[in-house]
Amino acid sequence: MASKVRSLLTPFYKLAHPDVLTKAPENIKSTNTNACTVLNSYLDSITQGQNASLSNLIFYVPSIEGDKYHQVRVTLLPFNQTKGVNVRELHLESTANNILQAIERPKEVKYVDEINPKTLRRPRARNEIAYDMHQQIRTIYRELEIKERRHRVLEEASFSIERELNKYHPTALGFESRRSNILIRQAVEAATSHTYDRNFERIGLSLDNLFIDEDLSTEQVRAAFWTLKGENTDTNSFNDLKQTHILMQKNEYPLLISTRYSAKNVPGYMQVPFNFVPAELNRFYNENCEEAGKRLNDFGQFADRVHDLLRNISRDFAPITIGRYMWRNQEEYEEMTYEDAFLGLKNLERIIRQNKLNYTKKAALVMGNAFKEREDVIEISSMFRDRDIVEFFTSLS
Repeated sequence: MASKVRSLLTPFYKLAHPDVLTKAPENIKSTNTNACTVLNSYLDSITQGQNASLSNLIFYVPSIEGDKYHQVRVTLLPFNQTKGVNVRELHLESTANNILQAIERPKEVKYVDEINPKTLRRPRARNEIAYDMHQQIRTIYRELEIKERRHRVLEEASFSIERELNKYHPTALGFESRRSNILIRQAVEAATSHTYDRNFERIGLSLDNLFIDEDLSTEQVRAAFWTLKGENTDTNSFNDLKQTHILMQKNEYPLLISTRYSAKNVPGYMQVPFNFVPAELNRFYNENCEEAGKRLNDFGQFADRVHDLLRNISRDFAPITIGRYMWRNQEEYEEMTYEDAFLGLKNLERIIRQNKLNYTKKAALVMGNAFKEREDVIEISSMFRDRDIVEFFTSLS
């Protein structure tokens, strides 16, 4: 029971555990450490058959932008150990779901990270990408839920609880048409608000391994979901889907539903088109696991090395990012290596400092493949001579 509930709380631990928030201020780390202690104690008391008292859970989660933290408050309801096992399990699942719902709707911004005095365009870390896309898929799939199926689940769960409380329950006597108790049904509804991924259980896919490109249309997302669920597919296609999901569990590289195949675009993710064919998906995943792992490792090293460079250039000259993160689905930027980008940024910082360059345009800089002016964006080649960069910025002023 305890492992199941902690599995449901995986998004909470990934976002709020103090070991994850390495760059957060100490007061936020301290608050989240206390929250983890309170929550673990609360869960342990219930799973061990003890009473649990009313508690307040307060913690912080990072914003998508990465420079702010949202405060989340959740009330942990009291629990009496005399209640049955089924009620205990339902209470724990309800608690987990209430925490996840609160994370999706944080009330207010309590702290702004002062490390970034200006708006800093930078490569998005893997956990930021995952959080952003996970929120997108939750929103989309809620729109696709079938009301009849949800109603049936609520009724069956409500009747189950009522029968535990009353051994002469009407449904046990054959009165199947009776509606369930409305108060119990409302409690069950809160506890089952995160069960929408069960449609994927028969092919072994968890929503933790599935993300959606925010640029896709609703129709494109529907098409991808239809294929992923194995609807109207032959036996071979269904088996291809299952084999792919087995590979995903083994290698832990999630799927990103987008418009093309790529193992390089988003580090650690397998990007596939929304109109994929199951056999092609299986072959692509099989052949590119090594590339995805290498890309993720390179990005991790790159992010550590480049953080100070991006901050210094953004503070002293102009906000700057890397090409593939400005136009994340453009194939031309995938061939620029992280080493090229790092060396280009290092040289740019040196030239700005030595030549005391001034930059007055209200535009962001992008370390890319060429010298170009775009709308509100200036692209700089990562491979340049000192004279070229000075002349280029002189021509812009």
